[in-house]
Amino acid sequence: MLTIAICDDDENVRNDMDCLIHEYGYLKNIEMNSVCFSNASELLDNKIHFDIYLLDILMPGLNGIELASTLRKNGEKSEIIFLTSSPEFAFESYSVQALNYLLKPIDKKQLYSSLDRALDTLQKQKNDVIVIRSEGRLISVSRKDIEFVEARMDKVFFCMSNGETHETASSLSSFEDRLLSDSRFIKPHRAYIVNMSKIKELNGHDIHVSDCYPCISIASGHFSEVKEAYLSYMTFQMDRGENK
Repeated sequence: MLTIAICDDDENVRNDMDCLIHEYGYLKNIEMNSVCFSNASELLDNKIHFDIYLLDILMPGLNGIELASTLRKNGEKSEIIFLTSSPEFAFESYSVQALNYLLKPIDKKQLYSSLDRALDTLQKQKNDVIVIRSEGRLISVSRKDIEFVEARMDKVFFCMSNGETHETASSLSSFEDRLLSDSRFIKPHRAYIVNMSKIKELNGHDIHVSDCYPCISIASGHFSEVKEAYLSYMTFQMDRGENK
C-alpha cells in the first residue's frame, strides 16, 4: 500500500486530489491511502511515513517550499509534487528535489503522469531503503548513503555520508539480514556493519571511512577476512566499470 500526504489550505483541492488518487489506485490496481492536511504544521506534527507528498505552495504559515525544505532537513527522501496556482516558485522547487511542479487547476493526465514517475522511482528505491524509528519519527535511510552502523548501549546508530547520525532503540541483529544481504556491507566487529564502498583506508586494526567519524575497530583475528572481502568487492566494482 502506498501512503500519500495531501497538504493544501483549500478544502476543495484536498477533496479533488483525494478522489483522483483513489481513482489512480483503482486504475493501476494499487492500494492507495491518502491523508489530508490543511497546513504545514498539521503535516509536520503527524508521525505517518508517506511515500509521496502533494504540497500546495501558497499556504498560510510555512509555504510549500519551506515545508518541503523542512521535510528534507528531517531526512525525508520521499517524492514531492508541488500543486500551485503560480509559476513563480518553479525554480525554487529544484532546491528540494521535487519530482514535479503542477499548476492549478490540476490536469488529471499530468498528475497521473507524475504519479507514474513517482511509482517508478519508488520501485527502484524499494530494495535500497530501510525505514527506522528515530526520535519518534519514521525515517527512510538509503543503504547507499550509510557509512556504517554501530550498536552501542542497547541502541543502533546509522552513521550517514552527510555526517548525520540516526539513532534507533533496537539491536544490530535486527538489521543484519537486510544489510549483509547487500554485497556492499561487511561485519568486521560484533558492534559494527560497514559499507565497503565508503572505506577510505583499511589497516590491521581498524577501518577509516570519512573525517566525519572515528575509526571503526576490526575484531581481533578478523583482519584477513575483512581484507579479502574488501579486495573482492573492489575488484568486482572495477571489473563492472570496465565492462560498462
